[in-house]
Amino acid sequence: MDNITSYAATPRNIRWIDLSEWHKRARERLQGTLSSFRDGKAAKSLNIVGPYGSGKSELMAWGFNYAWKDLSVPAIFVNLETLLDCLPEVLGPAKLVNAIDDFMKHQLNEIAENLENDTRPEKIHLAPDLRYDESFLGYFREMFSNSDIHPKRIQDIIQTGKAILFLDEIEQKYAYLMERVPSDDRAPLRELFQAVDHGKIPYYLVGSFGLTSAYESVSDADTRREGTISLPIPDAAELGRLSRIEDYRNFIWWASRGRPGWAVKLAQEWGEIFMKLTEWKILTI
Repeated sequence: MDNITSYAATPRNIRWIDLSEWHKRARERLQGTLSSFRDGKAAKSLNIVGPYGSGKSELMAWGFNYAWKDLSVPAIFVNLETLLDCLPEVLGPAKLVNAIDDFMKHQLNEIAENLENDTRPEKIHLAPDLRYDESFLGYFREMFSNSDIHPKRIQDIIQTGKAILFLDEIEQKYAYLMERVPSDDRAPLRELFQAVDHGKIPYYLVGSFGLTSAYESVSDADTRREGTISLPIPDAAELGRLSRIEDYRNFIWWASRGRPGWAVKLAQEWGEIFMKLTEWKILTI
C-alpha cells in the first residue's frame, strides 16, 4: 500500500503520515492522551481543529485504529449527525452526558453480541467504513490483519469498562445540536466536556471541528475545558511526502490549496495524467 492510498484509507487500515513536525506533535499528543485515558490518568477531552481537507478525519481514524489494536480499548467512530439520530429527541446538557453513555454501552454490547452475524441490528455503528454486507468480526479481522482472530479477543476488549468516542464533523450539525440541547449559555457540550475531564463517565471524547466554525461551535467556557489539536496546512515539500505527489507537488499543492485530503483525492483520480504531463514537461515540481 503506497502513501497516497494509505493516507486516504479507511479507519480499519489507516496509515497516518507525519507530513511535518507539527503533524508529528499532533499525532503524538493524541497518542499520549489516549494512552493516559487507558491507564486511568486524568485526560481532558480533545478537539482536532483544522481547515477542511487538512486531515482531521484521517487523524481521528488513526486514533480509532490505535485504540483497538494498540491500547485494547474499544472505540466508536461516528459523525455528529449519526450520533444525534441515535439519541432521545428531548435532551439537555446533563441528559446529553447520560444519553451518550447509554449510546456507547448499547453500541458496544450489540457489537459483542452480534460479532459473527452478517445481519447487524439497525443503528449499530462501529466506524464509517463498515460495509452493510460484512460482520463486525470480519471488520476486526481485517483491522488486526488476522483472519483467525477469535471473537473472545474482541469481546474481552469491549468488556474493559472503558471506551472512546470519536465524534467527527461536529460543525456540520452544530446548529441542530443547539436546538436539541438547549442551554442558557449556548454551550450544549459544556457538561459533556466537564464530565469527561473529571472522569465522571467511563468514556473519552475526541471531536473534530472545521477551522472556520470551531470557535463558533465551542463557547468560551467550553474552550477553557477542552484541549485542542490544530492541524496546519503543509507546504508543497511536506505535501510531496505523499508518495507520487512528489513528482508534481507544486501543482497539486496549488490545486488542492495545500489540503492533504484534497491532494490525495486529486492524486488518486488524476495521478496518471499528472505523471504524463510531468514527463512531457508541462507540469514541474
